[in-house]
Amino acid sequence: MSNDKGWTLGHVAGTPVHLRPNALLMVGVFAALYFPLFASRAASQGGAIAASVALGAVILVSIFVHEVAHVLVAKSYGVRADEISLNMLGGHASFTSQFKRPWHGAVTALSGPLANVMLGLVFLVIVRSASEYSIVLEVVNIAAVMNFFLALFNALPGLPLDGGSAVSALIWNFTGSQSKGLTVAARIGQAVAVLWLLWAVVRPLLQGHSPDIVILMWTLMLVMVLWSGATASLRRAKYLQAVEKLDLASITTPARTVVAHTSVREVVSQMLGAQDFTTTVVLSETGNPIGYVDPLALSSVGVEVQEYTPVAAVSIPLLPGGVIDATARPQELLSRVNVGHDTRTLYVVAQDGRVTGVVWVASLMRALNLH
Repeated sequence: MSNDKGWTLGHVAGTPVHLRPNALLMVGVFAALYFPLFASRAASQGGAIAASVALGAVILVSIFVHEVAHVLVAKSYGVRADEISLNMLGGHASFTSQFKRPWHGAVTALSGPLANVMLGLVFLVIVRSASEYSIVLEVVNIAAVMNFFLALFNALPGLPLDGGSAVSALIWNFTGSQSKGLTVAARIGQAVAVLWLLWAVVRPLLQGHSPDIVILMWTLMLVMVLWSGATASLRRAKYLQAVEKLDLASITTPARTVVAHTSVREVVSQMLGAQDFTTTVVLSETGNPIGYVDPLALSSVGVEVQEYTPVAAVSIPLLPGGVIDATARPQELLSRVNVGHDTRTLYVVAQDGRVTGVVWVASLMRALNLH
């Protein structure tokens, strides 16, 4: 099936697998790079072409196995992936939520390179157990080497590589600061990008010849991906640093409470007698926050029916997870805020079952310079 994300090949552990058309370009590049080698060893040109394409396809499958490892390990920790995408530069698995513990993220990140090591060992065993040479074994042998390279490259300790994700998670685990982990791993990622580019350009010059144009173009694309990924991680680190410094109490505003069956007339009287504007939180009969009063709806109730209209009729229901503990960290509140929420949305802050105030999404966004 084809969609805006490419061809849907199927599902793994409930996660759709999308193959983008440009992934075929990657297969073609590998085929072109290795065709001269196969042409010198195959019995026919057709055999060389078949071997070249087969190698590109095996590399794509190896990347797929890498991403499946991420998805399966993440699922074991209760984190679901919404897609596996295979594209020109490899692939990625995107997750719908964060890991509950940082080291869960580290293990998930390293599972990809480990899967490539295991796949490389399988290919190596096949080669070593063969009694005679064939072009098929040549493909398997190169695939083994490429899997070891994929494992080694992805294990480098810089974002957005898997090794960088692991380093970021471990620093977060030991320091308690997610922003610090992201910053360190992203800076290493930028250094990896620069060093790799220098290696691709300077090494051939030192050997007395110009850089190979195909390898250089491929290197430039991957270095751009590394650099942009590391830069994006630095932006997120800056945002998280602001979150970590945020004090929930500083953006909490006072609130009064009324029971759901309280009449609109009584609530209006309370509001008129108040010295300042205070949000009115509506409680259920058992004392649990269930909503908050909408001033516009309140003002629309006629005077003649205010005494008979319960305040619950003019209240806005709280969103799921709309009550947060006063001792919670700001990250917990942010994990509940959807980017599509209206800035007029609020969350009730409570301590020991007692409402202590409210946090408006608008106030939260202003504190983090998001609005």
